Amino acid sequence: MANSIYCSATHLKCLVGEADNRLFRIRDYGEVPLPSGGMINGIITDEATICQFLRDLGVSRGLVKGSTWLVIDSSNIQARRLDVPAQPDARILEFIRQEFGQYSDAATDNIYDFTVLDPKASSGGVTILAVSVSRTMIETYRRVFMQAGYDFKGINIGINCQVKLAGLLPELKKTTFALALLDGRSLSLTLFENGAYRITNKYRLMQTENTQEWLHEIGGHFSSMIQFNTGQRLGTEIAAIYFAGFSDEQTAALRASLTYLDVAMHPFDISAHLRLSGQAASSKEAFDAGKYLLNIGNMIKIR
Repeated sequence: MANSIYCSATHLKCLVGEADNRLFRIRDYGEVPLPSGGMINGIITDEATICQFLRDLGVSRGLVKGSTWLVIDSSNIQARRLDVPAQPDARILEFIRQEFGQYSDAATDNIYDFTVLDPKASSGGVTILAVSVSRTMIETYRRVFMQAGYDFKGINIGINCQVKLAGLLPELKKTTFALALLDGRSLSLTLFENGAYRITNKYRLMQTENTQEWLHEIGGHFSSMIQFNTGQRLGTEIAAIYFAGFSDEQTAALRASLTYLDVAMHPFDISAHLRLSGQAASSKEAFDAGKYLLNIGNMIKIR
C-alpha cells in the first residue's frame, strides 16, 4: 500500500491504496484543511508550518508507514505537448531545456522531465508531455515531506494524472472530448483529440458557486475550448465534455443551462475500475472519485 497525496489550494487530499493499469484498490481516503499561510498556489511559503502539519497528519493517520507519492497541480508548472525525434532520454531533456529556455531566462535553473504520450507519432518521432518546474519548488516539497518523516518517493503533475486516467476508458480513445475538473474555485479544462492529449487551460472561478452567474462563467470557458478546437482545424469536433469534481446537482444544472453549446455532458465515470476496502469501504459517505481524481491518476505508474 502507498500514499497518493495532492495539495489543492485549500486542502491536503490523500488516498491509501495500490493500483495496476486497470484497477485501483483504495483502503483509505480523506482530506484535511491546509494550515493558514502555509501554501499559496501550490508553493510552500512556510516550511516549518507545513512540516509540522504533515508530521501530525502522518502520525494520526499512519501515513508515515507507507511510501508516499505526491501530485502537484499548479499554474507555476509549465507543461506542453511536443513532438521530438526518437533519441536517448538525455537528448530529449536537452531539447526540452532549450524549448522552455527560449521563453524565460529563469527557466535555465528549472527541473525538466517528460512522459511519453505516443511512441510512434505521425511525425515519425515521439510525442511527449514536456514539463518545466522551479527547482526550488520541487526541492522544498521533497525537504518538508522527508523532514516530516515520510518515505517520499517522487512527484507527479496533475496533467499527467488526467492523461493516464483518460486512457483507462476504451470509449474515449477515438473520441475528441474535454475533461472538466473542478477543485473548489479552480477549474481545469483538458482537451483530448481522438483520445490524445492536446492542451490544458486553468481558470480561477470568480462567481459565487451554484449561482446562474457561476454556470455562465463555466459555460464561457467551455465555449472558449470548443472555439479553440474548431480553430485548430483538426477535423473533429468536441463530442462531449466529461465532469469530475462536480456534484450530480451541478452536472444537471450545467446541462440545463448550457444547451446552447450543443455538446453532450457526462460524469467522468471510472467506478468500474475502483475497489474499496477497509476504512474506505466502511465510510458513511459514498466515495466521490471526481474529488480525488488526481490522487487516483497519481497511483498509475508513470513510465
